Amino acid sequence: AQCDVFQPKGVHVSSASSVLFPYGSPNTLGVGALCYVSYGMIAPHVTLGKMITEMFNDIDNSELIVWGTNPATDLPPIEMKRIVEAKARGAEVVVIDPRRTEAVKLADAQWVPIRPGSDGALALGMCNVIIEEELYDDVFVLEWTHGFEDFSRYVQHFTPEVVEGITGVPADTVISIARRLAEAKGVSQLMYTGLEYSHSGVQAIRATLVLWALAGQLDTPGGRCFTMPGSSFPVNRSEHVANPDTGPRLGKGKFPVYVHYRDEAHAAALPKSVLEGDPYRIRSLIVQGASLITSWPEPELWEKTLGALDFLVCIDRQMTADAAYADILLPASTYFEVDSYMVYGPMFKKRDRMIEPLGESRGDLRIMAELAQRLGYGHLYPQNSEDGEEL
Repeated sequence: AQCDVFQPKGVHVSSASSVLFPYGSPNTLGVGALCYVSYGMIAPHVTLGKMITEMFNDIDNSELIVWGTNPATDLPPIEMKRIVEAKARGAEVVVIDPRRTEAVKLADAQWVPIRPGSDGALALGMCNVIIEEELYDDVFVLEWTHGFEDFSRYVQHFTPEVVEGITGVPADTVISIARRLAEAKGVSQLMYTGLEYSHSGVQAIRATLVLWALAGQLDTPGGRCFTMPGSSFPVNRSEHVANPDTGPRLGKGKFPVYVHYRDEAHAAALPKSVLEGDPYRIRSLIVQGASLITSWPEPELWEKTLGALDFLVCIDRQMTADAAYADILLPASTYFEVDSYMVYGPMFKKRDRMIEPLGESRGDLRIMAELAQRLGYGHLYPQNSEDGEEL
């Protein structure tokens, strides 16, 4: 609900807030800079022409489920349940992860330990095996790809032996999984969160998507599938507020693709702005439902950054690490204390309040809406639940 109301106008998906756009600030920041944008937007869109919201894994019909995430903790619980049920039906599960996670145990999976940040090399090595052994989907390659010959020459450098040296995954295992990917009737790909937490995250994710395509596991029963156009639950975004043309968003020079997709600043550029005035100085910050110090690398740098601000507001349900530096702390209600909803693909689920807000807490939507009201443009945002339902 928060994203549906406050995300910047014209953006496919965003966790950032537009509440200060009418005030004149172009610098809203979303947590997606850490993870979602590389995995869910840039990598799939530039590789397949679709975003992750337009794709799904057909786990119920998969013969094989591969790659690294920990659905026991990192995905909705239903995903782990579906994997366990698929395993009981006879599907094979391979977990590629530096850690022996709970998912390995729960799904009785094959664990393939890998050097952190080297998943892209592994995917390219498997592509090499599939191409060298002519296991790829030749009809797909002929009709739906660009640059296959160039790509084939590139992956020649990623022989199983070379990949073993980069990733620590034995060459025989590289070959074995590549063959199983090409031979199985339906392979699901689960990897969020994991690959995106590295400098090569976008390209590593792109490599896995190309691997699925070459193996014939794209948009096929049991594989990585595309949703039907128009099947998502319709949300009226016509009243979203556009980012003002008042200057460059922070990080646009270093992260132009990110800024293009999200039309927001990149949080990695915030410390240099606050501490050095590059490209200009940010003096005030609102942190809502987040903790920069615990989420981003180099916590000492973020402590120094937050300490150098003239004014900091934290809106949260708990005393975060950031809250120690806040001038004002606004207590936000939990999901149990507010009426809300969620949209997931074609589904709409209403969340009913279970108890009244405790103490002086208020819902995030109400806090942001009242801030807009006090700044003189409350009419741009819903001020009550009825307004929100109309939006």
